[in-house]
Amino acid sequence: MTTTKINKISQKEKLHNLIRSIENLHPNDPRFSDYSDEIVELLSEDYKISNILLESLSESEIKWITPAFSQISARLQSKEFIDCIKRITQKYPAIVGGDGDVQDAIEAMD
Repeated sequence: MTTTKINKISQKEKLHNLIRSIENLHPNDPRFSDYSDEIVELLSEDYKISNILLESLSESEIKWITPAFSQISARLQSKEFIDCIKRITQKYPAIVGGDGDVQDAIEAMD
């Protein structure tokens, strides 16, 4: 197995673990922002891997990440990332704030 493939697998496991941790928190738990920051860090490393990870998530998992799209976009400065999140919001149109989150991500690139 190549290093890149191992890296993708470990990042995918880490992302899933972070999402599960957030799902189990009370909305006012201060750890919520810590986990969210870790997700932003993870998805800001490489847009190609981020896109693969995001496209592998379920709708219930994506809903925890959409509010961070603008932060990730500001760090990545990637049109490919914007295209990815547009595909995701088309795939899961019921995600609350999806279009607004995409627009915020586009504006964060400027």
